[in-house]
This record gives sequence, structure tokens and C-alpha cells, in this order.
Amino acid sequence: SASAVIFATMSDPSGFITTPPSTFVKVVGTSREDLNGLVCVAVQYNAGTGRYIVQMLPGQASNAPRPGEAAGAAAAARAAGGSAAAAGLSFKPENLVQASAMDKVKAQATFAMHEAKRFVNSPDTKEKMRRMYTSLDQRLPPQVKPEYVGIGALIVLFIVIRIVGFSKLVLLTSLVLMLGMILMPDIQAGFTDPSILASRFPDRLRENIAKATGYTSLTKKQAMIGFGLFMFFALK
Repeated sequence: SASAVIFATMSDPSGFITTPPSTFVKVVGTSREDLNGLVCVAVQYNAGTGRYIVQMLPGQASNAPRPGEAAGAAAAARAAGGSAAAAGLSFKPENLVQASAMDKVKAQATFAMHEAKRFVNSPDTKEKMRRMYTSLDQRLPPQVKPEYVGIGALIVLFIVIRIVGFSKLVLLTSLVLMLGMILMPDIQAGFTDPSILASRFPDRLRENIAKATGYTSLTKKQAMIGFGLFMFFALK
């Protein structure tokens, strides 16, 4: 797995490169504070330049390189001790360390939030929301507007908070959001049937745990057992 003992070679001095790329690394020791601490995936080692090419996870920094900013990114990265490459940024081995489990979790959470915001703000999602609003408006009695339903939902939410407590509600909401983030690729792909989403959940769960921790040898059964234990202690 990617978290196994690191073996260094001339073509991979820090032992970061895997096939497919799955080793999370953290940028350290550059002169750019906006680059230091970013978590990336090690993609390739260029023996000619003596640098690792890395791919940054979207959403970590507002000033991370974007399309059309390659020249500026190159100059900035060179000044900081790295350089820009076609696949992302590249850094000297001494400017990269293997990311800790907490670093991976934080980066994955940031990436998930970035993808969620992108999904919510996409024209397609807005159009679907408009259709849902129109459909709900047509189903409701003439004197009842969707806004009234929203107000009623807020009142119910307040009552639930009073009954179960705010902390438990936040926990339950977080768990629901976590499930949504895990299944987001399938939802975006158009799968909405609960039975289909349930059947695909073990694979998505294993993929997310592997990306967050580097344990790529994890099986679906192990992932589901771990998820079950997490849910048990979280809801206890």
C-alpha cells in the first residue's frame, strides 16, 4: 500500500511514486507561505531536473494555479524552491514530506467542500433546483407557496433541536453530509435510485478511505466494518 515502508531509488529518491499515483505529500520549507502546507499527490519524479511533479487537490488555496496562470505559477514556484510543470507543480525532494493521516483527511474534506460548492453553483444544478421549485409549487394548494414549506421545515428543525439536542443534530447532519460526499460522484452521474446508490456505497467508501489514508489494499468488507464501528461509536 501507499503507506508501506518507503523505498528510495535514484528514479524516486523519496519513494513517493506509485502506480497509479496515490501518495499524498505536503509542501514544506519553501519561501511561499501559501504553498507551504498544501497537500498534493506525487505524480512523477523527473530525474533530469531532480524534482517531483505533484498535482494539487482543488479547493485548498484561492491562489493555487488555475488554467491560464501557468507562467505566473512557474515564476512563483521557482522563487519558492519549486517549478511549474504541465501536470501541476514540481518541487525538490527536500520540499516534500509524506502527508500525515490528519493532513490527508483535512485535504480530502477541503476537496469535498470544493466539489460540493462547484456542484451547487453549477448551471445544471441551478436549473434542476428551479424545476424542483416549479414542480413543488404546482403540487401545493394555490394558497401555499414553497417558501411556506421552507418556513415549516425550519420550525420542525427547531423542534427537533429542542428534542434531541443541537450537538446530536449536528452529528447526524454531518453523517448525512459525509454519506452525500461519498456518493457524490454517483449522484452527479445521474444515479438516484436508493438501491443502486446502496449497492455502490461499499466501493465508494473503500475508495475514499484509501485516498484519505493511503491504505490502497483495503477491501470493501474491511471498509464497511470500519464504517459500521464508526457509526456505532458516533451514535452511541
